[in-house]
Amino acid sequence: MRQQGFTLTEMLIVVTIVAIMASIAIPTYNEFTQRARRTEAKTALTQASQGLERCFTRFGVYNNVSCDTFVQVNGGFNSESNWYTITGVVNAADYVLTANGLGSQATDAKCGDYGIDELGQKTHTGSEDFEYCWSR
Repeated sequence: MRQQGFTLTEMLIVVTIVAIMASIAIPTYNEFTQRARRTEAKTALTQASQGLERCFTRFGVYNNVSCDTFVQVNGGFNSESNWYTITGVVNAADYVLTANGLGSQATDAKCGDYGIDELGQKTHTGSEDFEYCWSR
């Protein structure tokens, strides 16, 4: 009577193939999620910048205490899913907003922290070029 089942060699081959596939898939997935989280920083900075511009249009200064965005930025706030904290230096005639990574985003060497000022000039502190970090 013949037994049915898998041999140890067959099991080792399957485990090896799965390990190779995982070693390719996991870094790709991590890069994808990190890139998606970068969008959150850019969105939060853009929204805060637009709020400060509305404040300037209404009051003639960026740092009017009646402006909700100034109060929010002055105290610092976290992005929607808490992957970045948005802070700023806001004066009457200018501002610089910064998005600093939290959690695993704090170790993002490719794009690092993001920034934007009253002229719309965008910055980042990472090793990748501007287009990679702000256009993707």
